[in-house]
Amino acid sequence: MIVMHYTASGSTAGTVSWFMNPASKVSVHYVVGRDGEIVQLVKDECRAHHAGQGPLPGQSEEIGERRRKRNRIIQPNSRSLGIEMVNWGPLQKRGDKYYTWMGSECPGEVVLKNGTYWQAYTDSQLASVIQLVSHLCRKHNIPAQYPPLGPGTFDPDDKTLATFKGILGHSALDNQKRDPGPHFDWDRLLAGVRENLGQS
Repeated sequence: MIVMHYTASGSTAGTVSWFMNPASKVSVHYVVGRDGEIVQLVKDECRAHHAGQGPLPGQSEEIGERRRKRNRIIQPNSRSLGIEMVNWGPLQKRGDKYYTWMGSECPGEVVLKNGTYWQAYTDSQLASVIQLVSHLCRKHNIPAQYPPLGPGTFDPDDKTLATFKGILGHSALDNQKRDPGPHFDWDRLLAGVRENLGQS
């Protein structure tokens, strides 16, 4: 599988620094900057900690155990490559300006989707993501396809995702996640990848 994420941050350098910090306790194979720069942090053949479902603060033990069980069944970190796209994700509008979860003003284009404001992905970023996903699909024989319920829709059927091979968002694996967000152009990604693979 290839799992798509957003970083909830604003710079490639800051994102790379965070993932390289052992204190973060997370890792990912690739980061794609807003200018289209691709940085590889973990070798493809190595496991990265980007899509697991551990217990969350404040959750009941029952819910935590359910998440751990789902994680054991799907094994997302062992079966996938992770791609983080530099993007702040959801924004708050105050007056005529938009602010990140950290309280800083968000630069660049903003889109409204499903009642929430989001930082738009850039054309350069999407072009690089298409090339990277195409390369990974070809190299690792990953089908250019989405799960039955769609790439960004949470699928409660653990067994479906345990055998799924293809491309999906973090939000399809974990109902506590929103990335890469409803504003991500899944149609453009799949069309571009299939064209590159000669499947269009």
